Amino acid sequence: MARVLVIEDDASFRGILKEALEQNHYEVITAANGSKPSKASRWTS
Repeated sequence: MARVLVIEDDASFRGILKEALEQNHYEVITAANGSKPSKASRWTS
């Protein structure tokens, strides 16, 4: 399964993107902005 990191400050749009990607079999992690990469940095291949 492919992984996608979505960084988007608009919560509604971020949710729509996440849902659409998951429906297409992507593993999705989201973040509101790029200034706090701690969650994303733990997401390794």
